[in-house]
Amino acid sequence: MAALGFNAGVIPGGILAETHSWHGIFFTNVPLGAVATVGGFLLISRPARYQEEGALM
Repeated sequence: MAALGFNAGVIPGGILAETHSWHGIFFTNVPLGAVATVGGFLLISRPARYQEEGALM
């Protein structure tokens, strides 16, 4: 699975760098990174800070 993920980034990145300039990688990765960061903050649940029921036990 790790090899699949590695190749899923390397192969399209190589094609993009060969067909366009290396600047094209930034035009692809920066928006994807921003979307992934915002999605991570929105989708990953945060743990409860303090649980009174557990503290009383």
